[in-house]
Amino acid sequence: MPSLDVDAVRTFVMVADLQSFTRAAAALGSTQATISVKLRRLEEKLGARLIERTPRRVALSARGAAFLPAAREFLAAHERAVTEFSDAPCRLALGFVDHVAGPELSIFIAQLHAHDPSLALNIRIDTSSMLEEAFDRGELDAVIVHQEDDSRRGEALSRTQYGWFADPEVRGKGIGAALIEAVKQEAGKIGVRNVYWMTHETNATARKLYDHVARRTGFIEYDLL
Repeated sequence: MPSLDVDAVRTFVMVADLQSFTRAAAALGSTQATISVKLRRLEEKLGARLIERTPRRVALSARGAAFLPAAREFLAAHERAVTEFSDAPCRLALGFVDHVAGPELSIFIAQLHAHDPSLALNIRIDTSSMLEEAFDRGELDAVIVHQEDDSRRGEALSRTQYGWFADPEVRGKGIGAALIEAVKQEAGKIGVRNVYWMTHETNATARKLYDHVARRTGFIEYDLL
């Protein structure tokens, strides 16, 4: 009976869960080449193809799907054996606002698990206000939220840009000016110090309004990628 390598089995489970060699490599802090080598050696030991890889997708073979539950049990047993001689597992409670809880979240969780399989994770997805309240109560160790005011609390990870589009039938009726004024008033209430937007140079109608209600900065935008 062949002995199985823990890292190879963990690699197989990661590829099966993420359905991507690229994402699995990122989650494990490895390379696609290393992932491929580990999977090939595991398949050689088991004498069966576990992963079907095509240019468009990565999927489990029939033997791979049958092996996956046993692979999970194998890793769980290994982790129980290791933690039996270690201190109590570390617990980490994280909160994510719903609009950032996309596909990258599963990769992030996989990276944490690969770094410390004994780490007990508690993930909460909610609105920004609910997450901040839970953080203040000590229920969450860290949160990623959407911050609408201009406070310096926490660290800014990115800035969100929104698109503003108007149907041609409603243009020129004062709706745009009213919306801009409403945004200005609301920004003042919550302490936002800077409100700006961009428009295309050929958008003459909108630019006429913007020149009337705001100050043109003179900056020109360039996109590299």
